[in-house]
Formats: sequence, structure tokens, C-alpha cells
Amino acid sequence: MKIVKRLTILALAFLSVLGTIGDRVFADDSSQIPFQITANIPENQVDTSKNASYLDLLVNPGTNQDVTFNVSNSSNTEQHFILDASDATTSNGLSIDYGKATNKLIKSPRLSEMVSPEDASKKLTLAPNSTQQVSLKLNYPATQFDGVVLGGVTLYKDPDYEKTKKSESQVSIQNIYKYALAIQLRSNLTSQVKPEFNFIDVKQTVDNSMPVLKTTIQNPKPAYISQLSTHVSVKNSKGELLEESSSNMGQVAPISEFDIVTSLKKGSLKPGEYDIEGSAKSERTGDEWHWNKKLVITDDNYKDTDKQDVTKAPFVMPWGTIIIILLLLIILILFFLLWKRRKDDEDDEEKND
Repeated sequence: MKIVKRLTILALAFLSVLGTIGDRVFADDSSQIPFQITANIPENQVDTSKNASYLDLLVNPGTNQDVTFNVSNSSNTEQHFILDASDATTSNGLSIDYGKATNKLIKSPRLSEMVSPEDASKKLTLAPNSTQQVSLKLNYPATQFDGVVLGGVTLYKDPDYEKTKKSESQVSIQNIYKYALAIQLRSNLTSQVKPEFNFIDVKQTVDNSMPVLKTTIQNPKPAYISQLSTHVSVKNSKGELLEESSSNMGQVAPISEFDIVTSLKKGSLKPGEYDIEGSAKSERTGDEWHWNKKLVITDDNYKDTDKQDVTKAPFVMPWGTIIIILLLLIILILFFLLWKRRKDDEDDEEKND
């Protein structure tokens, strides 16, 4: 019976180890960001409120202007920074992005067209606990423009000088913190331009290796949209709702193109025809937009999207099922050992007789 006891103890020990298996969770220990950028407000600032932290300039066509910023390093070490001047674009998450982005603008004028080439991206070196004034030269268009031109400057540490931190597992981790400061330009204060929200296209594709619908939208007007809520629904040919997505408090930059992304939680849409209904509303202005389009999914599109879907993971047996199978195997082994031990005892008795 010693063998049986040992196997029983071994089985219990194995099951106790299974019970301790889980995911490790590491806390994020982020330190305070020891740098910042502020604008020096010029005389042609339109928004003169005390809380104005951005540039809102009334500009004269055909002129140029130097705008300045104060960059501060509050750390006790020398720091290296990059200051980029970029157009404001709309991200696929419906926010205004003031850094270099993949989404595009579709018209002119743009801030990037007004920035002197030598000022588009600057490298800065700041001594410990110091402040440096940086200048940005803007060359304004020769003719007056309606609406607004929106862009900004972005300050961040120069990656070439940043040492990559490593975790205990030797995986490189690098956080890039950025400060963005908006620049809005106007050449007149009388023209009122209403934004638009124009449907361009919709397609099934993958995003982060998961199936999604991307609805491409354009705002061709030099006006931004704020406090935007959106809703997109996907219905089959029978009118049955298959998928939907909603968002709120979104923002759209002037003259920008972007995608509204609808996750396909039930998997890729199979070949066939679908109705895509969408709506958007600015809670600030009350402007509303609607679209209703047909989407045809082909065999090739379905196969291409489906094979890239990482959510379709291969079958993995649940832990509970594995444990039950192991217990049954252990019980069978124990019964076999008991039966064999009893048979050996009976054989010994027969020999003794």
C-alpha cells in the first residue's frame, strides 16, 4: 500500500500546483513628466481669456510672423527634446491629433504649408532646471481664407538620447510622453463656415488582427466639429441587426479624412449584401448627418479577413476538463494497483497452500 499512498500524495501535489497557475500582474510605476511647453501670447491673439493656453491668431494675408514658446526642463539632468510643428488631423478614435499622423488632410491651406522648413522639426538641448525660448516662423497665404487653419506643436524627448528601460524579463519598455499645444489661424472673424460629415466608403478589413468595418468620412470644410456622437449599425438582407458601435464626445479637425471603426465581435461578415446605417451629431451645434449604404462582401474579402482574425484561436481544452481527465486517470491507476496488489496476495496464498 506504500505505492498507493505515494501516488495519492503525488496526485494531490500536482493538483495543488495546477491551482496556483495564473497571470502575473505588474503595477505601472510612472514618474512625473519633468518638462512642459507654454506659448507666449502675441498681440494678434483672438482668444484673450486668462485660461487660453493655445494660440488663436488673426493673421494678415501675405505677411509672416514669429511665434515663440517657452520649453522648460524641470529635471536635475540635461535633457534632449524634439519640437515638431504639424497639421491637426482626425484620428480613427475621433480625436484631434496634433502630432505626425497617418490620416490625411484633403485641402489647403494647412499649417504645414506655412511653417518654414527649418522650423518644421527642431532638436533642443536644455540644461538642468532651465527654460529655453523657441521661435516658429509662419508664412501666411497671399490671399484671405475662410474658416480656420488648425495645427499645433508637439514636444517630446529625443528617442536617440533616451535609454530603453528593461523589465525583469529583459523585455524593452519605452514610454514616450508628449506635450501638444494647438495653433488656430484665421484671416477674418466674419465668415461662418459649417462643417460637413460626408460618407466616402465602407469596407471590411482587419485592425490589430481583428475583423472590423471601416467607414471612411471626410470633413472638407475649414471648420472643426466638437462634442460629436456617432452610431453605426450593420444589418443583413433580412433587416436583422448583426453589429453596432457608438461613440461620444468626439472631435473632427477641419479638412480631414478619417475612419469610423466598427468591431465585428461575431467574426468576419460572410459573403453577401449588408445594410450599413450611420448617424452623427454635434451636441454643441446640433448639426446632424446620416448615411445608409449597401456593402457587398465577396468570397475573397471574407477569406482574406477571416484568416487574419486572431480571435479565431485554435481549440484549447479548458483547465477544468484537463483536471477531471487527470483525476480519472489517477483513479484508474489506483484501482489497477489495488487490483494487482490483491491478485499478487492471492497468488502468494495459493503457493503457500
